Amino acid sequence: MRQIDRLNARSIAGKNTPGRYADGHLLFLQVRPNGKSWIMRYRAPSGKVRELGLGSVLKVSLKDAREARDAKYKLLRAGIDPLADKTTKRADAANAVDFGEFLVGYKRGNKSVKGYFESALTGFRNEKHKWQWRQTLEKHAKPIWKKSLREITTADVFECLDPLWDSKNETARRLRGRIERVLAAAKAKGLRDGENPASWVNLKPLFENREKPAVTHHLALPYKEAPAFMRELRKLTSTSAKALEFLILCASRSGEIRTARWHEFDLAAMKWVISKERMKAKNLKEAKDHEVPLTDRAVAILKSLKRGKPTDLVFPGAKPGEPLSDTALLMCLRGLRPGYTSHGFRSTFTDWIGDTTDYPRDLREFALAHKIPDEVEAAYRRSTGFEKRRKMMADWASFLGEQKSQ
Repeated sequence: MRQIDRLNARSIAGKNTPGRYADGHLLFLQVRPNGKSWIMRYRAPSGKVRELGLGSVLKVSLKDAREARDAKYKLLRAGIDPLADKTTKRADAANAVDFGEFLVGYKRGNKSVKGYFESALTGFRNEKHKWQWRQTLEKHAKPIWKKSLREITTADVFECLDPLWDSKNETARRLRGRIERVLAAAKAKGLRDGENPASWVNLKPLFENREKPAVTHHLALPYKEAPAFMRELRKLTSTSAKALEFLILCASRSGEIRTARWHEFDLAAMKWVISKERMKAKNLKEAKDHEVPLTDRAVAILKSLKRGKPTDLVFPGAKPGEPLSDTALLMCLRGLRPGYTSHGFRSTFTDWIGDTTDYPRDLREFALAHKIPDEVEAAYRRSTGFEKRRKMMADWASFLGEQKSQ
């Protein structure tokens, strides 16, 4: 019977003559002029005798070397050449694709592969939606951006979500869903395997004991202060100031204004049509395009802007082709009324209608592009009351101190 576990710390220290010293069961101490290391000598399934290095004695203890040998021996018993398995892992590592590479595209050898942003998002008809996808992942998925798809764990995804969970919960939830879809696509392409670390089933235990963030409402400027605010706003000539005034006059959402394009406007008919794809609608099949009546002042603002191609942005940002940022509107507002938000002006508009006019509730809801909560009422209310809304928006503009176009 062959002796095993022959070596110990003392005997290893005393082995200084170059050569191989058996520990037993395929493990050897190899002594060379430049140092000592562990090797495993075995007969591969092919019949060929092979040697597999297990590391330097300075870095790998005798105990660790024996454990590594035992793990490799299990592969050998299963008919797998441990050296070939190690080579395969090295090849896998060389061909591994990072999360960021998978999104923007990558090259392996002479082969170029399109990224998820280019291949998968082409099915999105809404350009705003595509842009939001890119921005969310580029900005908030940095902890996994340069990590191999195969190595991403639930802990990694948690690291992306944790900073947002309490302060920007909706953004965190969207980020989780988008990472989950990307990793599912990567698995379908054979670039990773196993469970999806971004699935809510895996992440729920890490978040379920966290307090649910309190619902916060956008701070709204009291409607009695709105005329004075508009007078101050109209003294500014920046694009963001004009966009903010246009937003208030139309009682629209920031995103609808910032991503508006010239082909949506009919200045002669004083009408703005926002396609349902750009609206905040959960069900596109049931949604409809939103028609906004334009007041004299709203038309005057549009005429004061440089008009480009029909597909050009009406309120462009600093970079060519990019929309005005929400931050630009916020900074403009903050310079005049710190603490308020652009979205809050929709509440200002609502309060003005409720306190000072007799316009019906459903007309207000149509102006805000809200779904009528009563399904029966909504079924019978086929008209959006466009002409009645035109008068209502004209009264709103008049209250704000609208300056008539010349």
